[in-house]
Amino acid sequence: MGFGYDNAQLAELRHPTRTDLDTVSQDVPIVIVHQSGRLGVVNSKVLEVLGISPDTPDRAGGVIQRDATGAPNWVLEKHAFFSALAPMLAGVGSDGMVTFAEADKPEQEGRLAGAGEPAP
Repeated sequence: MGFGYDNAQLAELRHPTRTDLDTVSQDVPIVIVHQSGRLGVVNSKVLEVLGISPDTPDRAGGVIQRDATGAPNWVLEKHAFFSALAPMLAGVGSDGMVTFAEADKPEQEGRLAGAGEPAP
């Protein structure tokens, strides 16, 4: 789980996508949270664990972003993100929850929830 990315600060000037995260791992669930805390991106493993597919409709109060062809890129907004985030947080334990809750503090920048080690 990663925190605080800002698409406006990335070289690509876009949100990372599921495809980007899948290059890191397709076996370990990956969730990254935008600096706003209101959206994020998940990899294919998260989608598999949660039973989410390209046919999954947007939830009330949330959006699954889609590319020009209409295919989901798995940038999830608001309720769509929160409903994917909650089950993933269940697996980080109490230390991970503290890290998640304090992720916006400067001393937590660059740390991974539940890992307790600086991000590479």
